[in-house]
Amino acid sequence: MALIEVLVGGIIGLTASLGGQHLGRLMDEEREERKLRRQKADELTNVILEHEYWLDRYRVSQHTSTKVELGSQPVAKARAIAAIYVPELKDSVAEFDLLSSNYMVWVTQKVTDRVNGRKVNLSEGFPEVYQPLARKARSIVDEAAKLAQPEPDKVRMLTLIRQLRQSR
Repeated sequence: MALIEVLVGGIIGLTASLGGQHLGRLMDEEREERKLRRQKADELTNVILEHEYWLDRYRVSQHTSTKVELGSQPVAKARAIAAIYVPELKDSVAEFDLLSSNYMVWVTQKVTDRVNGRKVNLSEGFPEVYQPLARKARSIVDEAAKLAQPEPDKVRMLTLIRQLRQSR
């Protein structure tokens, strides 16, 4: 009878040990996924702001004789980050991309008007095309900033709960 109790106790202990290791590994993986998601949300914030700056440089390059090296549009990177790591912002980033395109069309139209000899007033139409773009950028940045905030560590919380229960 004692041998059976020892065997059962050993099996229970071994199962608990293996299960605990597996659970710990799963929790570590989940923590790493959350960390990566926070990093990508932070990166998305930076890319949105970088794209706003890119748009300003685009406008300057089109309306002045200043040579400006633009490079590729950062919004493409923002779309990729949102699609892969922050899907709840994917639609907002797509809308931001559309608003960016509308802004670029407005800039191009102003250049075309000037080339065709029309008098160009750069402030005409600017608020209507830029304000929705700026609002959408702020909205994305605010949402991404919330997602980039670290979550309370669930393991620490569970440990505290266990300690409280044991102290009663």
